Amino acid sequence: MLDEVEGVVVLSDRRMPRSRATVPLIAVSPGGVFVIDARHQRGLVHTKHPGSLGRLGRPELHVGRHDCTDALVQVQLQGDAVHAALAATPWGDEVPVQPMLCLTRAEWGCACALVVDGVWVGWPRLVPPRLAAPVVMDSPGVAEVSRMIADRMPAP
Repeated sequence: MLDEVEGVVVLSDRRMPRSRATVPLIAVSPGGVFVIDARHQRGLVHTKHPGSLGRLGRPELHVGRHDCTDALVQVQLQGDAVHAALAATPWGDEVPVQPMLCLTRAEWGCACALVVDGVWVGWPRLVPPRLAAPVVMDSPGVAEVSRMIADRMPAP
């Protein structure tokens, strides 16, 4: 699906610095850098806020009966690693890095994509339009950013 978006450079399976963990997919587009992880959970997508009304905790992501909050934390860590790799460059803070969790088999009811704790959560068909807008880089910028990430986060 990412081939539909013009000007996107896709880096797959990149090693996180000082770790054995990898980032499954990084898409560099005119809209910024998108760190994408996919999960194949079945069930209705919903969030919960544990705690009492006056002291709500961090939001939790649930798909059916499965607590998928760990997937949110994992993709946030991946996004932080990509952001840290870019922060070492002079223009690194200007490039937005968006962690995304793509739920491929989930049911959404009448809900649309949502943002939970800074992570965009949605289904596969919503990813390409998200990569396209708003434009923050031109084509040479996309190529340079993708080279920088590829150099700092090599494939295993």
